[in-house]
Amino acid sequence: MKSTGVIRRIDELGRIVIPKEIRRNLGIKAFEQLEIFIEDESVILKKYSSLNRLVRLANVLVDIIGNTFDLNIFITDRERVVSINGKYRNDYLNQEISSYIENIMNERKKVVESNFLEIEIIKGSVDVVSFVMAPILVNSDVIGIVGVLSDKKKIGDFEEKIVNFIVNFFNKVVEE
Repeated sequence: MKSTGVIRRIDELGRIVIPKEIRRNLGIKAFEQLEIFIEDESVILKKYSSLNRLVRLANVLVDIIGNTFDLNIFITDRERVVSINGKYRNDYLNQEISSYIENIMNERKKVVESNFLEIEIIKGSVDVVSFVMAPILVNSDVIGIVGVLSDKKKIGDFEEKIVNFIVNFFNKVVEE
């Protein structure tokens, strides 16, 4: 375990403040959830993603739907691509999402682009694709994005319905 050299007091309500520099280095933003673990005599805080426990399910869903309909489908949490099939799998899986994807999350709106555009899905990689993306909202919190990418044909209503289906599926599964 790496020491930061920072010492903090616990207040009367049991709270501690995580220093700004540590929050910035770890990408912890205000109102994000942290998971608390105990290991021996240590308390470990880890960024929480409700999608983490569903990654296997996401992989199965993305593979089955993607392979059945010949689609490139991806799912992110708030930081990384957690599931993807098809041509982009090796390049995108577990990579940090771009600011463009973060903006879609922040705006909480579906984005459909039937024309081919240069877009950055993961940091540092630009592709020319047609796409549809929608945020996964659970209890008014955005927990990730579902998207379909195509570099061969224009995205249409069918791909939009697939994204809506996957988003609604995860909304339901995570809420329960």
